[in-house]
Amino acid sequence: MKKQHLFIILSVVLLGLVFTVSQYYQALKTEDVSAVTVGIPNPGHSLAQLECSADSLCVDTVNNRVGIGTNTPNAKLSLGTGIGDNKFYLYDFTGDKYGFGIRSSQLMIYSGAGGTNGGGITFGKYDGTTFTENVRFTNSGAVGIGTTTPATKLDINGSMTASGMPTIKCPITTSTAGNYMTLGATGYSNGNISCNSDSIVIGEAGLYLVGYTLGFNDYNHGWLMKNKNGGREMSFTNPATAIFSNSTILYLSVGDTLQIYHYAGTFTSDGNLKYIWATKLH
Repeated sequence: MKKQHLFIILSVVLLGLVFTVSQYYQALKTEDVSAVTVGIPNPGHSLAQLECSADSLCVDTVNNRVGIGTNTPNAKLSLGTGIGDNKFYLYDFTGDKYGFGIRSSQLMIYSGAGGTNGGGITFGKYDGTTFTENVRFTNSGAVGIGTTTPATKLDINGSMTASGMPTIKCPITTSTAGNYMTLGATGYSNGNISCNSDSIVIGEAGLYLVGYTLGFNDYNHGWLMKNKNGGREMSFTNPATAIFSNSTILYLSVGDTLQIYHYAGTFTSDGNLKYIWATKLH
């Protein structure tokens, strides 16, 4: 008798569930609902009575979009226009959060407060098995490119090109003793710097690495000048080789000029090997 009662009770529950699911399915087929709140309606309510508000999880079934905190999602997943440090968590432990935040004109990406100084935020590629790290922002404020253990504020393991820094290379075409060396068309330039007939002209103040490569047939003498008669910054006197180079570091202001004064000696005719150059360091 007890088994019969149990069978009857289970049958009634099963029939009720089937009936409820059937009603829900029919509602989905017949109701013209463009955005609904996820969940099964309460008894006596249809899908049309479910409103998608900015305080709920909103599913746009027409455009296949989901909104959290917005009833008008404009992407596959939208978190609305609200701002806050805790916009999205990937790891949510008490006092230790990994995720994203939004402040006015600012995107926040953060690692957990409980992480070590060497940990932080890493960028790289992942093939489903192995993660290859390329860049790391440590919790202590260092940036490593090509290294997982940056020892300074910016630690780069590999070569670097700073294309934004003013840089110029001007060929020396002719030169006679007692004159400033004549410069030809700019061989290479980048940024706010230029050269005229005998000088490099600085267009951006800062610390510069400047130098030259020269060639003479005999005893020679001269010097690198700043602002012509303003001062001798670097000199050469009868170097051991016919083709020689030298460089120095100078602080230069906007409008400063650099030139080479040829005091004595006969300049070689091969202009491809002689030039004056400057590049900004900071």
